[in-house]
Amino acid sequence: MTAVFSRRVKPGREAEDAELAEGVTAASASFRGQLAATILHDGRDYALVYTFECPDTLDAWLDSDIRRAFVVTADKLAESHRRLQPKSRLETWFTLPGKATIKPPPRWKMWLVSFVVLYPLVVCFQEWLAPILKSWPLFLRSAIFPLVLLTTMTCHAGRHPYGKTMAVSLTPRLRVPTLSS
Repeated sequence: MTAVFSRRVKPGREAEDAELAEGVTAASASFRGQLAATILHDGRDYALVYTFECPDTLDAWLDSDIRRAFVVTADKLAESHRRLQPKSRLETWFTLPGKATIKPPPRWKMWLVSFVVLYPLVVCFQEWLAPILKSWPLFLRSAIFPLVLLTTMTCHAGRHPYGKTMAVSLTPRLRVPTLSS
């Protein structure tokens, strides 16, 4: 479950807001169910992306006194502050919330990232599940592979095996610092 907040910082208050953003993301890490907290920054525009295991754990963070205190301070530093509807497609790789889409990376880079992610999953599927499913009817066998592959990619996309969040930056024009959970 993800929540995205965006704000435009008042001129000259960027350093204070950067410190505040790091503090609030660090504080969110102490809450049960937090998977990641990410700060996106572009000039005076900041976005905070919180990812939690489920709606209940996200709501607990959003309704917490700790977060409310941070929001009061953030409102003093910002010209505007809003909650955004998170996007769920590949455009989130290349945009800041509330900003126009920038030119995506070349197709070969997208191919390379997809290959690096998908190939190990295909090999594991072929090694461990394909032999078990060999006797199943073709339509069932064919349905299992995309179900396993898509579920694995959706549930674990961007996650390091040891629980740290990883950011993939395919374009040098957008610097995306990520705070580990």
